[in-house]
Order: sequence, then structure tokens, then C-alpha cells
Amino acid sequence: TPLTLLTGWASVHGTNFMDTPYAVPPGLATWPQVCGTAAGEVVAQRSPRVFRSGRHVDVAVEPEVTAYDLGAEGRWTRLDDDGPVEVRGRLIGGCIETLANLTGTPFLDVRAWAARHAPDGTVVYVEAAQDDSFAIGRNLHGLRMAGFFVRPSRCSSAGRMRLGTKGIRSGTRCGTRSARWGCRC
Repeated sequence: TPLTLLTGWASVHGTNFMDTPYAVPPGLATWPQVCGTAAGEVVAQRSPRVFRSGRHVDVAVEPEVTAYDLGAEGRWTRLDDDGPVEVRGRLIGGCIETLANLTGTPFLDVRAWAARHAPDGTVVYVEAAQDDSFAIGRNLHGLRMAGFFVRPSRCSSAGRMRLGTKGIRSGTRCGTRSARWGCRC
């Protein structure tokens, strides 16, 4: 994200570079497929209904592995509606736990970037990797206060948050509650 914000270069969100040899589950596009999409073409994706719950393979030790260990069932869920989603705009975002540390620095000036490079609005994506729901909520609030969710924007959030025995285990999602973070679906 800092490289995109400082240079105006396009960004892509997908699997890690080290995951490139792995076959993605049905419904998802690989980052080379997304990058190879011509201007004006559509990239449509849907929930694969599975996610990785087990170990991450050490490709240096096991270079022959070509598939993810997708042992858990899951799905994408909208909180605000059940209908299809179509968004347009410049993509910006990343890992909440990383982005939150950049607030107040020149490396997270989304307002200036959007004014120069996103005249049609932004598509904001954030993902929660490891922090619990309360930390993610605080980080999202800090990102909102720093102007990360500029208007007009559409917001998508992904990840799995856990509250352990105190509460839910679910994916973070943007929807009816997103107004308090400054984004809208």
C-alpha cells in the first residue's frame, strides 16, 4: 500500500507471492490472472467455501506441494444484504495490523492519493490476519480517523477473527456497521 500511495502504481490483493505455485480453489482468481486482465474486462470471484486452517507449508522443505491444505469450511457473508456486489474504483488496502502502524505518516496519505489517482472513487479492502476483534475494531477506528476510508468508497473486509471463549468466531465483514468506520458497501 505505501508503494501504491507514493507512486500511484496499481495494487492487487491476492495470495502471497510464495503461494503462486499453489492451485487456487474454484471461484478465486490467481494474482497473475488478475494482473493479466485487460482494461475494461471484469474479474468475477465467488467464495470457495473453504479456507486454510492448518499449517503453512515450508516451500523450501516441501517444494513439491502444489495445493493448499483447505481443511475448514467457510463462506463470504454480507451483513447488509444478500444480493450480488459490483464495485468499481481504484483498489487500495491491505492488512489492518500493518496499515494501522502507518497512520499519520506520508506512507498512508489516502486522501492525497485518491485526489490524484482515483477520480471514480476507491475500493477499499482490509484483512485481519491475527489480532482479535477488539484490536481490529480499534485499528479500524484509527484508520478512519486518519482518513483511510475516503469518499466515495466501497469497502470490503476479509479475514477470520477470534474472541476465543468470550464470543464469536467469524470473518470480519463490512456492511451495516461500516458507517462508523467511514466506509459504505
